[in-house]
Amino acid sequence: MKKIVLSIGIMLFALFFSSKIQAQEIFKWMPKDVIERSEIVTSIMVDRLELDELQIEKLQKINLKYAGLMQPILESDSSPLEKFKQAEEIILNRIAETKAILNENQLTSIENRMIRWKPLVETLLQKLLD
Repeated sequence: MKKIVLSIGIMLFALFFSSKIQAQEIFKWMPKDVIERSEIVTSIMVDRLELDELQIEKLQKINLKYAGLMQPILESDSSPLEKFKQAEEIILNRIAETKAILNENQLTSIENRMIRWKPLVETLLQKLLD
């Protein structure tokens, strides 16, 4: 699963952050506030994964922690590729912590979503590279 997530992350990065100008445009719609950004991610996950109250509480803490860790990277003047390199370990750690609080059905739901999205991302990436 880690390999799939990393592959999709790399493909999405290449697709959306292929130039600094595009990266800046994408970052414009992202909330600058750490709390707001973490709440959006939590809300999306709650809507899709049928989490119980304890999971929601733990997920809120995880998302807030990692939104805070990502903040300096998002605010930096680094190139998109450098930002991705800096964020990679943070992303993988967040995934690991999140997976630890999910049950088997929720993990399967995430994996199924990734399987459905992977062909679309690969197609878009191929068109971008052609």
